[in-house]
Amino acid sequence: MADFVVHDALGKVLRWGSCAEDSVALQARDGEIAVEVPSLDAFDCGESPRLVLGYIIDPQTKAVTAELMLAAEYQRQADRQQAISLLTSTDWYVIRAAETNVPIPPEINTARAAARATISAARGDAE
Repeated sequence: MADFVVHDALGKVLRWGSCAEDSVALQARDGEIAVEVPSLDAFDCGESPRLVLGYIIDPQTKAVTAELMLAAEYQRQADRQQAISLLTSTDWYVIRAAETNVPIPPEINTARAAARATISAARGDAE
C-alpha cells in the first residue's frame, strides 16, 4: 500500500488516502496531480477535523503543511493558471500568423488579451 495526496497545480490538497502502489497516478482526475507521500501524519487532526482547503503540498519535497491560503489569493492564482493555460493552448495562432501572415481570429486575440490582463492582475502589475 502507498499513501497519496491529490493536489491541483497550485499545491492545494484536494484529497488524500492509501491505495495500491501501482494505483497512485489513477487517483488524479483531469487537471489534478497525484503523488505518493511518505506518510499522512500531517492530516492526523485528532478530535477536531480540519478542512482539506487548509492543506498545501510542496510538489518538490512532497511536504504537506496546514498553511491557509486566503480564498481571494487562491482564486487569483487559479485564474492566473487558467490564463496561462489559455495562452499556451493558443500560441500556435501567433506562430502561424508570424510565419504565414494568416491573421489570428478576433475571438482568439480578445481571449489572449484578457488572459494577459488576468496574469498582470495576479502579479499586481499596474494597468
